[in-house]
Amino acid sequence: MTWAMEPVSGPMVGKSVLITGATSGIGRATALGLARMGANLAIIGRDRVRIEDAAREIRNADGARLELFIADLSSLAKVRDVADEVLQTLPGSMF
Repeated sequence: MTWAMEPVSGPMVGKSVLITGATSGIGRATALGLARMGANLAIIGRDRVRIEDAAREIRNADGARLELFIADLSSLAKVRDVADEVLQTLPGSMF
């Protein structure tokens, strides 16, 4: 993973956000908007190709700090699995 330069200013600089459904629609628009405001992002989607596409768009828009997680949140077991993965993967300073 490569971290881009931090935005110098913005209302979300230093804040971290986890977004589900970031591959399309409102979730994707939210991720793009928060990235442009300087937020650190973690995005969750169920389709690897679509989430990598969304990540490229987000990085191209603003070079946001970004982590990707793949999970189908319609399964409670997968929700628990991805929650554990998020807690183990992300640095304490990000979340």
